[in-house]
Amino acid sequence: MKILGVDYTVRIADDLEMGTTDGESHVARSLIKIAKNEKQYMERIFWHEMLHVVLKMQGYPELSDDEALVERLATAIHQIIRDNPDLYGELKEG
Repeated sequence: MKILGVDYTVRIADDLEMGTTDGESHVARSLIKIAKNEKQYMERIFWHEMLHVVLKMQGYPELSDDEALVERLATAIHQIIRDNPDLYGELKEG
């Protein structure tokens, strides 16, 4: 997948390196790892890790380090997408 024009590998993995239990992101390696879990939970963790990457790539490492902020945003984005499966179909002219 591409994040801000960079090819990233996203893996379901058992070998998380950072001592975490849910997921991790590595901007320098263009890699996101997510621990195997229930599908909906993994989707939310995916958004959590993607937000870390986006914030770092956009020059906001201090915001990326704010776990409470990242978690709240990831939960909100995930819920909006799940609650609105035809999200972009809502954008209609007229």
